[in-house]
Amino acid sequence: MDTVLHRRAVAQALSERLDEAPVVRLSGPRAAGKTTTCVAEIERRGGTIIRLDDPDERSAAMADPRGYLLGHAPPVLIDEYQRVPAALEVIKLELSRTAAAAGQWLLCGSVSVEAVTEAAESLGGRLTDVVMGTLTVDERNDGPEPVFLAKVLEEGPASLRGWRPESKRGRDELLEEAVRGGFPLVTDRETAAARRRGLTDWVNASVIADSVSVGSVRDTESLRRMLQLYAAATARITPKDRPTADRLEIDRRTVARYRDLLTALYVTWDLPAFVPGNATGQVVRSPRLHMVDSGLAAALAGRDQPDALSRDPQYAGALVETMVVNDLRVQASAHPTTPRLLHFREDDDEVDLVIETDGGGVVGIEVKLTSSPGSRNLAGLRRLRRSSGKRWAGGLVLCRAPAVRVTNDDLVIAPLEAVWDLH
Repeated sequence: MDTVLHRRAVAQALSERLDEAPVVRLSGPRAAGKTTTCVAEIERRGGTIIRLDDPDERSAAMADPRGYLLGHAPPVLIDEYQRVPAALEVIKLELSRTAAAAGQWLLCGSVSVEAVTEAAESLGGRLTDVVMGTLTVDERNDGPEPVFLAKVLEEGPASLRGWRPESKRGRDELLEEAVRGGFPLVTDRETAAARRRGLTDWVNASVIADSVSVGSVRDTESLRRMLQLYAAATARITPKDRPTADRLEIDRRTVARYRDLLTALYVTWDLPAFVPGNATGQVVRSPRLHMVDSGLAAALAGRDQPDALSRDPQYAGALVETMVVNDLRVQASAHPTTPRLLHFREDDDEVDLVIETDGGGVVGIEVKLTSSPGSRNLAGLRRLRRSSGKRWAGGLVLCRAPAVRVTNDDLVIAPLEAVWDLH
């Protein structure tokens, strides 16, 4: 759990979902603060907490799942539910016998329910999913909740015109935020070396251990090397299985299984491709890979020191992109309309993040470390605008600009700080 109780944007979404659905699942990487958030919500509602990471509770639940899990005051939190997959069968049967009132069950876990049991298929329509990431920049710095994404979606990017941050972050400060990452037990460590040791311990205790127990992985060294390869490829098109297999000297089926496992453990995630109907060029349909935490990516790739990032400016940009996209993913999950997040690439033009609104509108966002983006940095947004046609709702470049300005063709240049400091 968190050593410090930070505000979490996902807490509001979790509470709203419990008012709407019988079963709510809060998932995300281990040690991201899920249990802290769930326990606070259950205590506020006067519900019941069942901790299956406790050996005694787990043994009792395994011996008699129905007898142990039923009859408690709702909502019933089942923490680390994946340790007793039969718990989902109990919930499934109980919902089939009684009226499916909202706020009955809250599942909290670090493994995708689909990786644990097929029971989730029969919970369709009665289970709603909330995904939690690591701490965002505004959360770990204990800032007010930002309204950047909400304002962009509801009023358009041009509504930011004239805004400037009260406190400007330089290039080095942005990179320091990126390598710091957001794992609650690690982020406050003062040095990159100390954070790297903490993240190495996290990989061993979480990713490797869970891959053995949940994924039946035997060759953990190959999995570790694949994780390092993915960390070095964050914010790029997801590596193909065949080249990855050749590089790691393992077969493609194993690579595919490891890829799915890293997704199921919420270590990596794929940003789907946006495929517009008006495209005139070759559109990439493959997803873009992101590590769940920029600090984790930097540590695993061995690029969490300033000199390493100065030698690799391309990776420095990818690291900041992963940080920004992960934080906007959190803002999207907390937004009432839960907009879809995608990426776009047509020929050589690309857009880091495409936001598809519930009304079908398309907003494009580019993330750059430059302070003065040129025509080349705007080319992807211009191509996306042409390809989106009437769906186009605006585009902006997040960069190190001192204030928001609008170009002659209505694209917005905005400071990166707007993501966290716009209130």
